[in-house]
Amino acid sequence: MTESHQASQQMLGYLYQVVYALYLIISCEDNNDQIGIERFDDVSFEKNGTPKELIQLKHHVIPGKLTDSSIDLWRTLKVWMDSRDILENDTKLLLITTASAPEGSVAYLLKANEQIRDYQSAYYKLMEVAKKSKNKAILNACNTFKKLDQSEGLKFVKRIIVLDGATDITDTDSKIKSYLEIAVKPKYEDEVLTDLKGWWFQQCVLGLCSSDLKLISKIEVTSEIRRLVKKYDIDYLPIASDIYSLKYAVKKDSTYVKQLGLLKINDEEILESAASDYVRADTQRSKWIREDPSLVNEFDEYDRNLIDRWHHLFITMKMELAEDPDKIKAGRRLYGKIMNQDFPIRADRRDHFIMCGSYQKLSDNLKIGWHKDYHKLLKGSEYRNEKME
Repeated sequence: MTESHQASQQMLGYLYQVVYALYLIISCEDNNDQIGIERFDDVSFEKNGTPKELIQLKHHVIPGKLTDSSIDLWRTLKVWMDSRDILENDTKLLLITTASAPEGSVAYLLKANEQIRDYQSAYYKLMEVAKKSKNKAILNACNTFKKLDQSEGLKFVKRIIVLDGATDITDTDSKIKSYLEIAVKPKYEDEVLTDLKGWWFQQCVLGLCSSDLKLISKIEVTSEIRRLVKKYDIDYLPIASDIYSLKYAVKKDSTYVKQLGLLKINDEEILESAASDYVRADTQRSKWIREDPSLVNEFDEYDRNLIDRWHHLFITMKMELAEDPDKIKAGRRLYGKIMNQDFPIRADRRDHFIMCGSYQKLSDNLKIGWHKDYHKLLKGSEYRNEKME
């Protein structure tokens, strides 16, 4: 195994700890449970700062067998034997691994299934390996185990529960989603999972970096899930992650740009802002409709409301021209008023580019305009500067 491949495997192991810990806290039944990462063990369930379950997680891309002399098994035993001083009488020791336990092996005898569980036989098999093994990789663990007297060794092994054949890091996402699907609309499951994992990783990093006790409770996780469910509820329209990085150009032959030309707006910054709003709004709205075609009617209604708002201001502008006949100046005032409105597409989707870009799209289709005579000047003929009044 190359050094880079070994590092990748190690990184996967760390990520597995974090992701599987999220699954464990979501799936636990007691809302008062708290979980810690890399405190007493890979993962630990705690109450009042006392570990109730110490969990070792072993991830393998290609799962093998958890044999009696397995390095994973003996390194885990060594970690737990070194932690005996912090254990309460009822503290459980869980080994969760993607590997499988061969029938009759120590790991097999330590499964939770009471029909096959036999911790006493497991203890004697471990002691036999500890006495006979010449493997340097597990020598320290074997020596520590041999020092336990029989009563202490049996008590120690009795605590151990092996959960073999666990899902790997990619399949664990599906297990987490199975707990989300009751509350989350199917089309938003991936987004909620991504956001939840982002929040969870942040909590874990804060816990690892903090010198103070940092535990994450089931209540905190449930609260975050509820927040995300509300966020992605019926009133939520998610903005694409790359929407602000979209490239755009000012196309001088576009009708919405010609509309601004009627107002003698040639400032590059203003034109670029209009182009940016147009491209982003058009791209985002198209994406929403592709993902949910039922939004077409709602967006059409939004456009009708935009037109209605514009129309009232346009009529007012025409009346004001009786006193001041400067159509370009009036059109600029109208454009400023429209672009400074606060009319979101939904109550909690207030990104200003959506409204502004939607107006640019409407002006591109000549459904609205800024100059009093925009329709006559642009409809059915090529835009010519000499037609501007």
